[in-house]
Amino acid sequence: MKLIVASIALAIASSAVAAPSQEALMAGKWRSTDDAKAMVEIRADGTWIDSYVGEPSATATSHWLLFSGAKPPKAAAGETLDATSTYLEVNDQDGGQLFYALDKLDAKTLELLYLDRGNELNYRRVTPAP
Repeated sequence: MKLIVASIALAIASSAVAAPSQEALMAGKWRSTDDAKAMVEIRADGTWIDSYVGEPSATATSHWLLFSGAKPPKAAAGETLDATSTYLEVNDQDGGQLFYALDKLDAKTLELLYLDRGNELNYRRVTPAP
């Protein structure tokens, strides 16, 4: 009987362990699968750093935010969004916003769809997930 109770308690405790949030999974360094020199560093504090290996002048720092299509920020008012999807807003240094659909995000893969042009951006994680 004690073994059954202990097994149930362990099963309940195991199911209570939360999966990392999408924001936590975003944090890290990512390399483009299309161009090995194209990198993005995404920090948990909202900093987004685009860089290109060997080109220091190509580095740009921005701010990022994930949001639900059901509750978009005001800047996304002109975008066609699905209420059940997650989106990414990247604000560049000049105050412009770029919007992406978050197609896939896990410990190794980041796949984005740029809403303005419909092109895909695919990345593989360079640093381990948190």
